[in-house]
Amino acid sequence: MATPSTREQTLSKFRSQIEQGKPIIGAGAGLSLSTSLRPSPLTYRTGIGLSAKSAEAGGCDLIIIYNSGRFRMAGHGSLAGLMPFSNANSVVVEMAPEILVAAPNTPIIAGVCATDPFVNMRKFLKDLTEMGIAGVQNFPTVGLIGRCCLCFWFWGRYFGME
Repeated sequence: MATPSTREQTLSKFRSQIEQGKPIIGAGAGLSLSTSLRPSPLTYRTGIGLSAKSAEAGGCDLIIIYNSGRFRMAGHGSLAGLMPFSNANSVVVEMAPEILVAAPNTPIIAGVCATDPFVNMRKFLKDLTEMGIAGVQNFPTVGLIGRCCLCFWFWGRYFGME
């Protein structure tokens, strides 16, 4: 099946699925189940082409690239993507070509750190679109800060280590 080429086509496809009672399944491009306190059973995250290719072959409806995927592939928790270990937007741009080539028939969504003070966001979003990214979501997001202390504690990273 060809990737819908416009926002309207993508939304039309998803609305049709909803009307038919079919779930919209998103996969992230290192594959792991969501590590939030309340994971969604229909959201998986990937970080490499193999995961994206597998997700597409399995029939997912969209693939999401997060900077945290790079950390999961290296054996670290997703929370590392919230720390200042790398530039989140740059990591997504580095990962995108591999994911886009591996899953050419599935819309790719990029996790974008929209609060990055060093990014011209209009230009960056245009660049992502030109790469073939179908949409964006805000990740990492400052909206997670309230839950982070507990999550970092579970990850084994806590204030006492500092």
